Amino acid sequence: MHASNPSPRRKHRRRSAVASTLLILATGAACRSTPAAPPPAPAVSADTWAVVDGHAITQADVDSAYKRAGDTAQGLSDDEALTAKLGLLENLIMQEILLAKARALNLTVADSEVETAYNDAKKPDMAIRECNNALKRNPKDGETYYYLARAYDLTNKTDEATKYYKQAVVGLLEQTKNNPDSADGFYLLGNAYRADNQLDKAISAYMKCLELSPRFVRARYNIGIIQLRQKNKTAALEQYNRLLTLDPELAGKLKAEIDKS
Repeated sequence: MHASNPSPRRKHRRRSAVASTLLILATGAACRSTPAAPPPAPAVSADTWAVVDGHAITQADVDSAYKRAGDTAQGLSDDEALTAKLGLLENLIMQEILLAKARALNLTVADSEVETAYNDAKKPDMAIRECNNALKRNPKDGETYYYLARAYDLTNKTDEATKYYKQAVVGLLEQTKNNPDSADGFYLLGNAYRADNQLDKAISAYMKCLELSPRFVRARYNIGIIQLRQKNKTAALEQYNRLLTLDPELAGKLKAEIDKS
């Protein structure tokens, strides 16, 4: 007998709570008047730009984030480039502060929830860095590849995003094979297929998600959106009618898309 899984709404609330917790930790870190004593400082190399909770942020870290900024960093003077890098350094410092605060409060936050929180907060550089760190620990994790691709989408790096969506599909196929009762896994697989323009496979994954969790409203909404892209307005209206009793607000959004098509 399988243990019951949290509902999609509950998981969404948990993800939202994680994002809120990160923001609260950021506020606490910024407003604390008497910060806790830091751990012993590590040996500082010549290319260290900052040290947070014993973790060094190096010039290589900043340069890597700067390169990911791509076209937005082109054509800048040396002074402008330095200003841009200092802004990125501030983001990297904040990330380390958040994670250090979470450790201090004994908060256990899954990699995927940190990545989601940074993407939702429109901090793709921080999401990319966290995803890359997570992939060092688990190089085949499809969920992490999905959030990495999403972060690159937010930075308009289409080629990079496409590459990682394909890797997300591979990893999530393996994940759903090993966890065939995971509605979340099939939902993410549907998202990855959809982002990779494999629309029929996306619908199949979403349908499997709904088979496991019939009230997973985002899966039904996404099916409707894909059916609109496939010029199947009748099928999309069927998804709208099913959504009406489950989530009238989301149903209204789908109806608005149907009316525009």
